[in-house]
Amino acid sequence: MRLGYGSFFERQLSTLTLDSHVSIVRVLAEARGRWLVSDGRDSCAAVLAGRLQHQAVNVCVGDFVVLDDARESGLARIVHVLERTSLFQRKEPGKTSAAQLIAANVDLALVVCALARDDADPHARAHGLNPRRIERYLQAVRAAPARALVVVNKADLSSHAEDNVERLRAELRGVPVLLVSAESGQGLEALGPQLFAGVTAVLVGSSGVGKSSLVNALLGRAAQRVNSVRGRRAGPSHDGARASRAAERRALDRHTRHARIRPARGRARRNGRDRLRGNRRARPELSLPRLQTRA
Repeated sequence: MRLGYGSFFERQLSTLTLDSHVSIVRVLAEARGRWLVSDGRDSCAAVLAGRLQHQAVNVCVGDFVVLDDARESGLARIVHVLERTSLFQRKEPGKTSAAQLIAANVDLALVVCALARDDADPHARAHGLNPRRIERYLQAVRAAPARALVVVNKADLSSHAEDNVERLRAELRGVPVLLVSAESGQGLEALGPQLFAGVTAVLVGSSGVGKSSLVNALLGRAAQRVNSVRGRRAGPSHDGARASRAAERRALDRHTRHARIRPARGRARRNGRDRLRGNRRARPELSLPRLQTRA
């Protein structure tokens, strides 16, 4: 299998005694206690083995697991979870101290922010391009740990895009920053060297910065629903801003619970241009105030 599977995971198998009817698969998604897993060719639903449930073993999107496909109970069973190279997690909503696992074995985190129209109000500009918020995302990425690349989207909206990006580079002090436009395709070819075969990448960032549009542009198909905010000019009132932030938190909670890895191979053509597609991509969105990570 591929799916980002490499020597780190292969070495772990040498310590395990495996039956002939088991296989190594990757967790692509979770829904209602069942897991969608794939070996790179076929996918199926699986449940966690009773022994692992008793031991309170947690499975996360992105995990590599050992699958018992004997199907005695009608469903394949996850019987072992391989050690992770990285883990994104956050605090569960509410007063509990428990952590919610978001994405495992991520190699690259694309921290997505966005430029606003030249005539946008200050709130809209600060929402899309906020160095303090970006730095908090970067801290989470380092703790996972994973490589970080800041992607400034919506370059086509601003006549001062390059100046804004240069100021951001200076503030982030050495973190790579890439200027792109999912709408026009500007800068997307520069993502090619980052999204080479076998890389698992995750897109994180605030609501409305164009993560879904970037996923669709890179995949060459409408894999994510897009809610456009490109035409917004006038700033919200204080009450409207609070309502907007509350709605964003609810949306982030919903998306985080439904993290999913989306396979992508080769190249796709769109509008007469080649769009390089990385091998593997996961797209959970992280709600920073409740985000926890561990190495």
